[in-house]
Amino acid sequence: MGHRTIVTVVLFSFLCGSADGGNKELAWDRAKFIDLIDLVSIFLIPASLQSTAPGWQTGAEPGSPIRWETDGIQWVDTRNANIRTGEVIVTISGEPIHILRKYWEPNPWRITAIGPRAGIFRVEISSQINSQELQLDMEGEMDKRQIRYRIDKCDPIGAASSGGRLYSIQVAGKQSAWLYHEWSCGSGGCSAFLTVLLFKEDAEALPELVPSCGGGK
Repeated sequence: MGHRTIVTVVLFSFLCGSADGGNKELAWDRAKFIDLIDLVSIFLIPASLQSTAPGWQTGAEPGSPIRWETDGIQWVDTRNANIRTGEVIVTISGEPIHILRKYWEPNPWRITAIGPRAGIFRVEISSQINSQELQLDMEGEMDKRQIRYRIDKCDPIGAASSGGRLYSIQVAGKQSAWLYHEWSCGSGGCSAFLTVLLFKEDAEALPELVPSCGGGK
């Protein structure tokens, strides 16, 4: 009798685990989804500090929405820098983009923090996929949050389906920073790649961009 009871409990646990564990929607806590502008702001240098790079612990505090994969920091020869990589569910206008795997689930964005041992100099944020749901109006998002910005450089090609714009941005309570937004669109939808640059010399070093496309607030 005792043996049959144990088998029944194990089988019940297995079935319950399969029902929940296979649904990736349940694997991400919606309370930890984060707005794109809020994610960018995490890494900006507070206005009260000197121009010191954010420490590597930035974005790794308890309760962080970012699921870091790197233990500590990792040196990467091809980048000539240290990095930390992870994933995060980004929302735009309150909603994530989705991907169809076994289930229709929130698509995690890739995040990479980059810099010397002293701290983070830049952060890359990538949607990783093309999505029909991704309609990112970067200037509209900044307008909604009353972020001051200026378009410093842009992609010289200016194609409707792809391009890039470098913004200098000023978020309340933060030092000035630069945000490079690249996008590419096709039959499968659009993808986005953003680079947060904390120091002017790194923004000025971006290749294949032409100065002054006009615009800003």
